[in-house]
Amino acid sequence: MRRLFLVILILSYGAPAFLQIIDMKFTGIANEEKLSGSFASCITQDTTGYIWIGTTNGLNRYDGYDFRIYQADPEDKTSLVSNNIFCLFNDSRDRLWIGSDFGICIYNRNYDSFDRIVSTEDSSGLGCIFIPQIGEDHENSIYVACVNSIYVFNESERTFSKVLSVKYGDITSFIFDSEDNIWIGFSGGLQRLTSRKGLRNFYPGTIDSYIYSVFQDPLQRMWITSDNGVFYFQDDKLVNFTPEISSANTKFTGVLLPGANILLANNEGLYEVNSQTLEVVKHKPFRQIA
Repeated sequence: MRRLFLVILILSYGAPAFLQIIDMKFTGIANEEKLSGSFASCITQDTTGYIWIGTTNGLNRYDGYDFRIYQADPEDKTSLVSNNIFCLFNDSRDRLWIGSDFGICIYNRNYDSFDRIVSTEDSSGLGCIFIPQIGEDHENSIYVACVNSIYVFNESERTFSKVLSVKYGDITSFIFDSEDNIWIGFSGGLQRLTSRKGLRNFYPGTIDSYIYSVFQDPLQRMWITSDNGVFYFQDDKLVNFTPEISSANTKFTGVLLPGANILLANNEGLYEVNSQTLEVVKHKPFRQIA
């Protein structure tokens, strides 16, 4: 379900609108069919300026003019581990991690190839090879979500070990906040793990739904996008931000932009929110997909 939004974002309205709203200096994508797949699942930008788009049929790198398409090749172990891409993550060491339905790989810029970390041949200690989320803590350790658990990566041994599990629902997103607490979005709501209090559920009556994304803004507000709308959590209070967007559809995903503003999206359009004033400063509507 979470991939519905990027399908709309990239294909229904067109990629130029998304590129412009975050002020990237790229020309428009002339032909949407250049994407390797019609079902886009994730998007990121690396430090060199490339836009990376994961789809159900490969990985696309956009340089502002053309696409470079990467796909899995069963005969080539330096290719993608799978064409069905679920998540992309740029870490503090400038590595691009790719999570998929059949494992994890890292893009090798020197050779324009991929180093496989997890595959059907070697799970590297993970309980599964279906990877919906990859993240990093403030000590620069890499973590991945796998079904209902989060694992940490051992760089020297290239293996994973489990650090926590949730009892109900699969983990769909997670983030380490400024105090290194772990906020976990899953198919039944939101939890926070602290060293002092352990796991705690937050507002299950309100956010008792699928969590699409969890992220923190510069003012330390924790944002949650879900089937039930957009919320932010600050000073032990939950604020429903959905009415400020003036949209009939409450199903949202979101991300913190490089310039520190917030980008929200549903099937009616894109909404850029000033993280200081909480004003909707840009709105890009698009047509519905039948």
